[in-house]
Amino acid sequence: MSYFTENSMWMIFLGIAVEAVLGAILFRTGRGSLLWAMIGAAVLVAAGVTAEKLIVTEKEEVERTLDDIAAALEDNDQQRVLTYISPADKRSRSEASWAMGRCEIRGTSVLQLSVTVNKLTSPHTAEARFRGIIQYRDRKGEIPYSSYSSIFNVSFRKEDGRWIVTGYETSQPVR
Repeated sequence: MSYFTENSMWMIFLGIAVEAVLGAILFRTGRGSLLWAMIGAAVLVAAGVTAEKLIVTEKEEVERTLDDIAAALEDNDQQRVLTYISPADKRSRSEASWAMGRCEIRGTSVLQLSVTVNKLTSPHTAEARFRGIIQYRDRKGEIPYSSYSSIFNVSFRKEDGRWIVTGYETSQPVR
């Protein structure tokens, strides 16, 4: 069911197909009354696409949280980054504080994002897997690299209506 509320492309393609069939029938028969059916199909597609945009699923909320974390990183706002990390996750908080104190973040990229939400837990949890790239400048000038790339597996938990990071793992850095 969530596929219908996370992707409007199927509605658009279905609408184009229906409009093409109705247009072909209109062309062959010349019946002007088919214009009403074409207008009705267009209105239905527009209503469906609008509904899809207005309905925000938990998967989309997790994606938005990752976007917000990336924006906080790019703003080099350590306090804002820490608001997205659970106070119980001491390791992630400590590593984020160290890294942001040491480096100036110049850019972030999230690629190949895959989010899985587990609604069977209370509160709900989620896992995000993606390739992350962070461009940075070492404030001490001791690190010879200017970017870090890795596969990230980030765990989330929904608390007080928002998603927070409860842990993460990375694979070998991608050079």
